[in-house]
Amino acid sequence: MDAAALGSGLDAGTKLLKKFARFARGHDTLSVAEKVYSIAGFLAIVTTFLLVMSIQTVRLQTTYRHMHASSAEAAINVGRINALIYAIVMESRGIYMSADRGSVKPFADGLVRRNRELAEAVKSMERTVGDDADQFATFRQRIAQFIGFRQELVRRGLEVSPAAAREWGDNDANRTLRNKLNSDLEALERIYRRRASEADELAHENR
Repeated sequence: MDAAALGSGLDAGTKLLKKFARFARGHDTLSVAEKVYSIAGFLAIVTTFLLVMSIQTVRLQTTYRHMHASSAEAAINVGRINALIYAIVMESRGIYMSADRGSVKPFADGLVRRNRELAEAVKSMERTVGDDADQFATFRQRIAQFIGFRQELVRRGLEVSPAAAREWGDNDANRTLRNKLNSDLEALERIYRRRASEADELAHENR
């Protein structure tokens, strides 16, 4: 009984496959109901395929936008930090060249303000940290050292003399720190440039 039922089912399946084959070859031997079912099945497959492709497209587009936005923001922050470091160095030179403590004050105020802006820029840059976390941690430590170094320079310029400030700030140790900061910025810039390139490649893949 089971064998007979199995054989009957196989025969029915074989006949249905043959009908699909004849339909695919253009032999119009299917009934109206079979044609409707075939078309409905085909449309369901196409709809499912399009739905999957739409979801994938949205996912890639979201990833692309996030990568592009974060790399652009990071690049802007790198440029801003570089400009602030340069401005702080210029304010420091103003302190060095001052004739007395009274003339140090405007440069000291500018340096303190730039120091504060630099700390805020680095904090803002933390939002864009990704695979560059180790590199950024080293950079952040050097920035903190740079800011502390310049705060002490201001204190010496205001409380002691411009000459004492220059002795503290205008030396090889300070220049070495600044060179390392420049190297850090260049390394971070390369990372964000690569990330932007990867975002463009993702956008191309999405298209």
